[in-house]
Amino acid sequence: MRNVVASRRKLNAALRCLPSSLRPSAAVDIAHVILGIRPALRTRCAEVGDWSAVRRWARRTGLFASRDREGFVVLTECPGLGRRLLDLDRRHGAHTKEFGLALGYPPCCCRAAAFVGESGIDAWSLGMSRRLFVGKFRWTTPQGYLQGDAFLSHVPCSPRCVPSLKLANEVAEALDAHFPSSMLRRRAKQP
Repeated sequence: MRNVVASRRKLNAALRCLPSSLRPSAAVDIAHVILGIRPALRTRCAEVGDWSAVRRWARRTGLFASRDREGFVVLTECPGLGRRLLDLDRRHGAHTKEFGLALGYPPCCCRAAAFVGESGIDAWSLGMSRRLFVGKFRWTTPQGYLQGDAFLSHVPCSPRCVPSLKLANEVAEALDAHFPSSMLRRRAKQP
């Protein structure tokens, strides 16, 4: 079992010196990977030329970084996994479900994303953001993801997706315990 204190210390160090070329949304993804909630994350560098800064930061943080021609970056603690995920992502044909599962997203959400199709995920996310997420399920809304103010990095299959809530709870607890001034912590404390 993963040492929670060491993982939180590692997360704290990683987020304190996050490269500016990573999008704000990468923070929640990084928390998921470092805390062992998911095996990998895929994001994009804000500027393609900043790859070397991301690679150095990943190395110092204990992560393996892989990048493709389009500027997509995969970060993971497992050597070789990033390259395999980028290869999977480049495949022609329907691979949305398989890719989501490999990133550690809930199977129900991966099935929903596959139904919508990779080209429809942004529109689906926008539509889901307008839906009503009640009680603790509000933690699963994709609404603040791009601004770095979300607990998930995938679009939940519904506003009452229990597996998504479990992922959101895990990262919220870690952020609440270790980052008392974070926007995510304040959001977690809202009724």
